[in-house]
Amino acid sequence: MSLDWITGSPEDVFSNGLAQYERTVYDALYQLALSFAPKIETWMKQNASWIDRTGNLRASLYAAVEELVNEIAIIIDYGLDYGVYLEFKNAGRYAIIGPALDHWSPLVWEAVKALLS
Repeated sequence: MSLDWITGSPEDVFSNGLAQYERTVYDALYQLALSFAPKIETWMKQNASWIDRTGNLRASLYAAVEELVNEIAIIIDYGLDYGVYLEFKNAGRYAIIGPALDHWSPLVWEAVKALLS
């Protein structure tokens, strides 16, 4: 199957070109996510408003990139089960996941739009 318009059929050339374009966009989005994850994790650790007793919960905060079936996700969470307590107790006074989403979502979205324009 040729990728050349002269020797290949238009259907084959278009299909191959489209698949190559999709892979290029996917790879670029994956790299973008990988560039944001450590920044988000650092921001959460620096901006968590609670007072540490052991430092274990702050150290367990993470942002990781996961490839799903047709998606790329930046997962942010606590590495310890009791993090959810700080996220929702006291009307969210000590929350960091929600504020991280509020802070980083527009920045990631702007980077995605810039990449695709």
